[in-house]
Amino acid sequence: MSRPMNRRRLGLPVRSCIWPLVLLVGGLTTAGVRAQSGRRPAVPVDPVDGIVEAFKSHNVVMLPGGHGSKQFHDLLLRILRDPRIQGTLTDIVVEFGTSRFQDVIDRYMRGDEIPQGVLRHAWQDTTIPGTTNDGPYVEEFYQSVRALNATLSKDKQFRVLGGDPPVDWDNVVSKQDLRKWTVRRDSFAADLIHSEVIARGRRALVVYGHLHFPRREILSNYDMSNWQAQTMTSLIESRQGARVFVMLAEGTREVVKLQADMAAWAPLSMAIVRGTVLGGADFTVFVGDGDRFVIRGVDDFAKIPRDQHKPMLMEEQVDAILWNPNAPPNPVLLSPATCADPAYLPMRTARIMLAGLPVAEIEAVKRACAGR
Repeated sequence: MSRPMNRRRLGLPVRSCIWPLVLLVGGLTTAGVRAQSGRRPAVPVDPVDGIVEAFKSHNVVMLPGGHGSKQFHDLLLRILRDPRIQGTLTDIVVEFGTSRFQDVIDRYMRGDEIPQGVLRHAWQDTTIPGTTNDGPYVEEFYQSVRALNATLSKDKQFRVLGGDPPVDWDNVVSKQDLRKWTVRRDSFAADLIHSEVIARGRRALVVYGHLHFPRREILSNYDMSNWQAQTMTSLIESRQGARVFVMLAEGTREVVKLQADMAAWAPLSMAIVRGTVLGGADFTVFVGDGDRFVIRGVDDFAKIPRDQHKPMLMEEQVDAILWNPNAPPNPVLLSPATCADPAYLPMRTARIMLAGLPVAEIEAVKRACAGR
């Protein structure tokens, strides 16, 4: 089954995030026709090699991995530890960090002593009300970059930028209060990347859930005329001097039908899509096709009939894929230190309830801490 799309950016109800996805009729047939008309097979390469190469011509590289997956965090650290990246890449913009605590992040990364209880606010106090950013791999990332920076000369040290808006949870008392911040998630990150990276002649690796990255918003039927339909990439590329390399994580059976040898690719292999059979397929082959909407106002969305859903080539949306076959679901994992904090469970429970997320999410948090 194809992956569900993320509706939070458009302000659609969060409880509707998990919805059935159906491939466009004829999508695979169209892809097959293009494959027979001169498109070449996609070629897998090591992802670190591919990212090193991408930075030779781009100042922003979008890397999937903002949702607590160990394999993507392991890849991120492998990238940062590669000597070819050090001195080229300057900034890591992360979804699992709030700009409200940017000063704390900066001080921690340069080696200052920061109490862990204070540091955890950097990833626990993002606009995401649930546990997405609370896993041990997020803590490991912050600790690992700090340790890595200690071994590097000052001109090669990485700056970690919290890409999430500076929400003040003490003043969030309703879903409407929270929505004012969640609708800014892409625009805030895009502005941050422009001011702190592009305008300063620096280079950034942007680590978010990959559905922030496509150049056009499928949920709006690719109509980009409304501000709510803008993606992080569309906003960044609208600024002068931005050269963005976009990746999507992919591994569904439908994609293997486009190119059978992909089934034997190593996990997290990277492949350029332009000019290939993958790039010639419709975007829905990769992400599925659920409901799409006309945006008529801030909270006014009208469903578009399925026969009016527009096509879009994969290569117009992204530059490359990271092959991620048979990806297991990410369980809720919490560190002993997180669970030992007496304020953690009440805080997370209250935010889940305020956002109207399923009660099952509260139970999952309790189970994750039960044995701690």
